Amino acid sequence: MSTLEAIRPFDLDLLPCRFAHVFQPHKSQISQHALQDLFQFIWTRDTFVFHHPRYRIQTALTILLIYHLGIHPTVALREGFFYKDTRLVATKKDGVLRVALMICLLDRKTAYNSEKRWKAVPMIIADNPRRRYMCPVTLFLALAISDGIISQVNGPEDLLSLEVPQWPTWTTIPYRQETGIAIIRCTWNQSRNMSPVHAMKPSSLDKMMRAQIKRANHTATMAAIVEDNKRTSRAMKKLNEDGTLHPILIGRGQGELVYDLLGNQLLSLTNTPWNISFINDGNCELRPAMPLVDEMQAQLRYDPSRLDIISYLFGACNYLINLPDILWPFVEASNAVPYELYFQDAEPNETGGCPWCCKRHPRYA
Repeated sequence: MSTLEAIRPFDLDLLPCRFAHVFQPHKSQISQHALQDLFQFIWTRDTFVFHHPRYRIQTALTILLIYHLGIHPTVALREGFFYKDTRLVATKKDGVLRVALMICLLDRKTAYNSEKRWKAVPMIIADNPRRRYMCPVTLFLALAISDGIISQVNGPEDLLSLEVPQWPTWTTIPYRQETGIAIIRCTWNQSRNMSPVHAMKPSSLDKMMRAQIKRANHTATMAAIVEDNKRTSRAMKKLNEDGTLHPILIGRGQGELVYDLLGNQLLSLTNTPWNISFINDGNCELRPAMPLVDEMQAQLRYDPSRLDIISYLFGACNYLINLPDILWPFVEASNAVPYELYFQDAEPNETGGCPWCCKRHPRYA
């Protein structure tokens, strides 16, 4: 299959309606600084070492799905979260590759493999070049590339070979046939290798996510996000009391991004302005910087893939804003077999143990 044959034009007119509604609470309880501080902690200050570096990416993506669309792992994802629940569409605007992620979690039992299920209420999130460390599309793309889901794309650089049209024309990025693979997965066989098929239990994912939020001292932030989502869901139910209206749901805080990319094709469902502020900044305090000793302790416990992520997001490589460039460290961290540095002849065996005594020793003293 050639690239031209694999790429299919994407037309929003094929969706059930062109009306859209932003998943945005009327008065947000979250400050921009609080959310930014949470994700800066996740990438740069968290001293906890996950069993596999992919876990950090999966928990970060889960928090962003909860924030933007109210998709909670123990509620909306109880039946799992698979690649066939998603679609990727792309365009080039001002010479830059832009990608939007579409998610549909309805009618999965009755019409899972049918195009009809996409006639339900789809959700859309656009990539954010200005905040890659808080961009769910960037993290999702890294997982998809690492899992080999995107047709003819084996690495971030292969995205440049796709025949993506210029804006405002969009195209669907093709998946391979194996789209029933779980997006959120776990390790297997008592090793540090990621399972190719085993999905992580929603309860385990929720526990891992809450532990990370607690380490960041942002339990109140997550509680406020959940409360905002409840109020937003109630408002949306009132908006569609008769059940006849099926709007396209735009991710929270993404009004400006989506309007910039799709504004000429979508109509606002309510009087909510498209350029609504990202989040409420009222009465928030920035957390003080970490003491130097704690900063050193965190850096000494970084795995090699996380060092690359920090360099690309905040360090020497942070000038790279193009999607294929910034994806590289995330894809490396998502690979099934994690990359680590070892002394010569000290690489672990197949079970992750010492090659000499076969015991599984702690990674850090």
